Amino acid sequence: MKHRILDVPFAYNLKGMKKGQRKDRDFIRETSISVKIPCPTDAEAPVALVCHRRGRWDDSVRHPVRDYRVHEGRLYRPIDVEAGYDKPDRQVSVDALAAAVAARQDGSDNLLEFGARRGWWDYKDKLKAAAELGDALIVSSSEEEQVAAQIRRKAEELIFVDGKVYRETAEPMYVVKHGHFEHRIGAEITDLDRIEGPKDVAVHFRADQLPEVLEAIAARFGRRELQFDAERPATFKAYVPDWIEVREGFEHVLTYRHDQTPQFLAAVDRAVTAVGKHLADQPIPVLLAYGELRDAYRAEAHASGLADLAGTLCDALGDEVFDARQLREELEKYRIAPVADAPAAPSPKA
Repeated sequence: MKHRILDVPFAYNLKGMKKGQRKDRDFIRETSISVKIPCPTDAEAPVALVCHRRGRWDDSVRHPVRDYRVHEGRLYRPIDVEAGYDKPDRQVSVDALAAAVAARQDGSDNLLEFGARRGWWDYKDKLKAAAELGDALIVSSSEEEQVAAQIRRKAEELIFVDGKVYRETAEPMYVVKHGHFEHRIGAEITDLDRIEGPKDVAVHFRADQLPEVLEAIAARFGRRELQFDAERPATFKAYVPDWIEVREGFEHVLTYRHDQTPQFLAAVDRAVTAVGKHLADQPIPVLLAYGELRDAYRAEAHASGLADLAGTLCDALGDEVFDARQLREELEKYRIAPVADAPAAPSPKA
C-alpha cells in the first residue's frame, strides 16, 4: 500500500525568559513535522455503506453521495463541507488538504491544523519576540510536543482514496426527532459517537433499520396510514431526506446493539418513588404488586426479572394512571430491545 508524506508546519506556545529576568513571558515559535497518510486502493478500502443525500427543501440541490469505506477493520467517511444554502456540499480533496496544510490556512480544508493560530491578535508580537531572543531565550515550558502529538493523532485518522480525504468515524445511525421535516417529524443521520446520553430504542436506529425508522415516524405522528415503502425513496424523502444503503457483504460493519436496560431501570425507579408516595390510597392489588416490584428492585434483580413485575403493577394501577402509562411505555421498549443480530434489510437505491 502506498503512503503520502506531508510536511505540516505549525506554531506552538511556550513560556520563558532571558537571562537576568525573574518572570516568564509568553512566546510563540514555528516549526514543522512530517506525517505519513495511507493511500489504499478501492480494493484495499472498499465501500461498505452509501449515504444518499438530498436537499432538505426540494430536489433542486443534491449533496454528493457519502461513501463509507472499510480499511483494516476501521470505518472511514469523506469530509463534507457546507458550500451555501442553495449549493451542494463539497467534499475535501487531497489536493485541497495539502495546499491548506502547506499554507497553514484556517478553515475546513486544513484537517491537521493545531497549535497557535496566525489570526491571534498577539501572534506576530510573540513570534517576533521569540525570534529576537533566539538561543538567549531560557524556556521553562513548551507546548511543542503536545501540538505535534495532536497533529500526528489527526493524521492517523485519515486515509486518501481516489483523490478524496477520508476520516475515521463511528457507524452512522438514524435518529428520529422533531425538525425541518414534513409535519416537523422525521429522521436524521448522525454518527454513533455524537449521540449523547442513553440511547432509546424508539429513537435511535441502526443504518440497516430504515423500515423500523419509517414505522417509528408514522407511530410518533399518529399517522400509520402513511404509505412508506423502504425501497422507494420518493415515498419517504420528505421525512427521511438522507438514507443509507448497506452494501451486500458489509453488514458486519454495523456493530451497534441496543440495550434499553438503563432506561427501563430508571423508569422502574421513578415508578417505585412516585407510587410509594400514595400507598395509603391504593387498593390491595396495587399494594401487593408494588411491594413485589419494590423489593425486587431494591434487591438489584436483573431487568428481565423486573419486567413481569412491572407489567403486573401497570395492570393493577390501570392505564388511566400517569405513572402506569410511563412505566408501560418503557416496559414495551425494553421488551423489543436489544436489536437482534439480523441481516441488513433491503436498501433503497438512489
